[in-house]
Amino acid sequence: MKKALLCLTALCAAVSVLADLADRPQHGRPKGLSKPSGGIVEKPYGGNVLRVQNMQGAIPADKIAALTQKVRWTTLLPVEVTTGEIKSDCLIDAANALVSSETVGAGVLLVEDKKMPIVLASPDSRWAVLNVAALSSDGPTPEKLFERFTKVYWCAVARALGVGNSCSLGCVMIPFTNLSELDRIGVLQPSPEPFNKMIDSAAAYGIRTLSIASYRDACRQGWAPAPTNDVQRAIWDEVHAMPTNPMKIEFDPKKGR
Repeated sequence: MKKALLCLTALCAAVSVLADLADRPQHGRPKGLSKPSGGIVEKPYGGNVLRVQNMQGAIPADKIAALTQKVRWTTLLPVEVTTGEIKSDCLIDAANALVSSETVGAGVLLVEDKKMPIVLASPDSRWAVLNVAALSSDGPTPEKLFERFTKVYWCAVARALGVGNSCSLGCVMIPFTNLSELDRIGVLQPSPEPFNKMIDSAAAYGIRTLSIASYRDACRQGWAPAPTNDVQRAIWDEVHAMPTNPMKIEFDPKKGR
């Protein structure tokens, strides 16, 4: 119970940060009288990652990158995506090669194979394979295909971490057996239930959680990266500026100091 509460608290905190910053202009002052936040930044991370290797061409790479970033900040797990080519006729060998790479705690392959099911997973080997060809067998529109991909992408990431189906109806990880049932799932990401399992399994594979904050808060905490735009540069200069009215310490005769 305690773990679940901690996970839910972390998830709510991440969602709160994202929601707060999403309502603010990227360059300029936010609504009301608040100061510019400078956008979201990550604290430098050192540890294993969950690596997604893109070996398909049906889904544009920029859409996969944006979805991966959303998964990364929603779970606060270091999920990253790279591109590559299949160097083996056996997808199992290719998946095993992916997770054998240094600092890769778990992995997902994105492929196109007309003979494969939608998702093939080996939780004990820490990988999953997502087959985009199986999502497009009925000729969906690009929008429908990406909606299906989004749902199954979450499932593949979870499966690579050993997480199974969810009992929550408001969860993308409820069971499905065909494309029609997949289309009837009305949400595009997991409910809080699977997140605790994903974080626990990730920790067992050396994958730790990320720390994110607004650029302003990161500057105040002392770990912000160098500024990359005018807004961040102004925040950096403001936070690191020397005080204009330094505190004066005067002798108090009554206290003797």
